[in-house]
Amino acid sequence: MLSELFVTATLSTPKTNPTVSRDAGIAVHALHPAPATKATFKKSSSHANCVAVSDTHIFAAQAEKAVVHVYSRERGSQEAVVPFPERILSLALAAPGAGGVLILGTEGGRIVLWEVCTGRQITTSQSHLQATTVLAVDHSSNFLLSGSADSNVHLWSIPLLLSFSNPESATGLKPLLSFTQHRAAINCACFGHGGGRGNISVSASKDGSCIVWDVQSGSPLRTFLLASSPISLTLDPCDRAFYAGFEDGSIQFVDLFKSFSSSPGPLNQHATDDGRGHPGPLLPLNPLHIPQLQNTPVTLSSSAERWTSIGHELGPVLCLGVLYEGNYVLSGHQSGKVIMWDAAKGRVWREITDLQTPVTNLIVLPPIGFQPAEDKNDTKLKVRSITKPRYESFASTGLPSGAVPANYTFAAQFSNEIGMPRVSATLSRSAKAHDEQSMLSSCIDGTSFPPSVLSAGIAELARWRGGRTATLTETKNHSNFADHGSEAGYTTDERSIEHLQKSNRELWELVNRMRSIQKSTWELVSGLHAKRGSSEAAKKRVREPGEIGLSEDEIGEESEVESGGGRVERSEEGVEEGSEGMTKRMRVE
Repeated sequence: MLSELFVTATLSTPKTNPTVSRDAGIAVHALHPAPATKATFKKSSSHANCVAVSDTHIFAAQAEKAVVHVYSRERGSQEAVVPFPERILSLALAAPGAGGVLILGTEGGRIVLWEVCTGRQITTSQSHLQATTVLAVDHSSNFLLSGSADSNVHLWSIPLLLSFSNPESATGLKPLLSFTQHRAAINCACFGHGGGRGNISVSASKDGSCIVWDVQSGSPLRTFLLASSPISLTLDPCDRAFYAGFEDGSIQFVDLFKSFSSSPGPLNQHATDDGRGHPGPLLPLNPLHIPQLQNTPVTLSSSAERWTSIGHELGPVLCLGVLYEGNYVLSGHQSGKVIMWDAAKGRVWREITDLQTPVTNLIVLPPIGFQPAEDKNDTKLKVRSITKPRYESFASTGLPSGAVPANYTFAAQFSNEIGMPRVSATLSRSAKAHDEQSMLSSCIDGTSFPPSVLSAGIAELARWRGGRTATLTETKNHSNFADHGSEAGYTTDERSIEHLQKSNRELWELVNRMRSIQKSTWELVSGLHAKRGSSEAAKKRVREPGEIGLSEDEIGEESEVESGGGRVERSEEGVEEGSEGMTKRMRVE
């Protein structure tokens, strides 16, 4: 049965709620088949953006403290209390399926990376002028966003931060990109769900601006000016829209595929006509990538796609989450209530629970019971117990660049069988059919399209668009030639087809000539080999009783003897008389 879970974390202990333990600060809730609390974890109080969840553990940075509580989801209890030199104001988890790397933002503007399976800890230099209050990791666990009260957003490379090739560890590294278009403190940020070059990120600031960024180039794709300052943010599973929560308990829906241009007429005309009757350049289907719209901020009114709760005293929206299918949105409020919203109708659907204390973190987990087609070679790791940070235990002094220290130990358990790669160079028809069926099943039942299918589709689209652009360019540069061809009754496509057919005939003629030469050469070589073989066989032939053969010097040689005005040729079989055309054999009478 399909079941969806989500995790909530509160800022302080509940007041009076009979359904929740008195000092339970973290709870795991189920939505299907009926809303219920599955597990609770005690002694936790966390600010917003201070909780991270993996398959086996929950990490919670405690409010006003420099410690992180680690809870085991399998045992249902607290596993460890990990201290740090500075207060932790934000948390994020990278590579949860490969052991996990917990990333922490400190009060001093630094970033700490803790490998929970090895205990290795890396601390960057002070990258922000103020506290690092926002952290976000993309779905490929390759990039990290860090936001601060200094209004800056930095983009980091996680593999570079963890690499042993850096002589000074991560202290000498700088961000890959810095986004500086905001003018106030960063409240929240999140990545899109894509893993390629076209992935996006969204950041929200206290100045009321929400900016959509291109992760690859760092350029702003669209700037939205909201009526008030958003305090929580989340993206639609398809990256088609984002949701922003406000102090008054309302939620604003912003459609990224909606064109907010104030003059759509000229824009559409430019996209379909170049003014001379020829089709103009195609604009991207996604309005985020239209250059004419990227430099113009979009001002959204307070009533534009604003969801409000009539008759509910909810308080500020401190956290947001979207369910797997994207049809419902979950919100955690200052009043302690968790509300489910209907995304299609933009209204409150139902109240899930009331924790009677501020819900600061809400994390929607992947659905359970839904088994997408996965690669058998994709082996996942399960962390049974964490390894606490070991300061200065992995010093690389005296080691060459990139060398792993001898005391670097990775402790984890394989959660499935180790896949073995195929070693056969060829596949049978049944194996190929099975692979095609598996690919089709992965496209239909999987959480997303496989990377190979996406790459093939993008390549095909690029070829199609490239061919169309070349045709348009040829038509533009050779308009007179095209007009002449049209008068003669031919179109550009017909001339192209005729040219290709002519080239094809010429190539086939060349191939046939090459084949005839190859055949003649082969016949000549075969004749030479046959003659050489018969000569060697004659040399090795054993003389039979009663038969006088020729001498070894005479075998294979040709000599001419004048006899009766005729020519006599000696060969391996006897003597041939050239003038008479008869063959005489010398035998013993």
